[in-house]
Amino acid sequence: KTSMEKYLSGDRLPAIKRTKKGEKEIDMKPMVLQWSLEDPQVPMLRCLLRAGSTDNLKPTLLMAGIAANAGIEEGPPVPAREPEGLNADVIVHRVDTYMESNGSYVPMINCT
Repeated sequence: KTSMEKYLSGDRLPAIKRTKKGEKEIDMKPMVLQWSLEDPQVPMLRCLLRAGSTDNLKPTLLMAGIAANAGIEEGPPVPAREPEGLNADVIVHRVDTYMESNGSYVPMINCT
């Protein structure tokens, strides 16, 4: 297993989340619904994250946690709104938004 796979397979995925009231420690694990590492040589992480009104995980926060805990070197600085330690070479591409329906996740465009 790669260091990224070991980190994501752990019991907890701690992170510091910035809120309007300051910072708080959260566990990202319940908000990562699915993940797969597509190519260990050129890591491409495909994941399904919660994006609701109460449980919401930004992909950049997850990637910063991976960088901090999986031994990935820091890259050049990123904009101030992004989590510290995030490599500027990270690209986030949202493929779709999903809704939970009967225990599975369905693209919202298919929901009527």
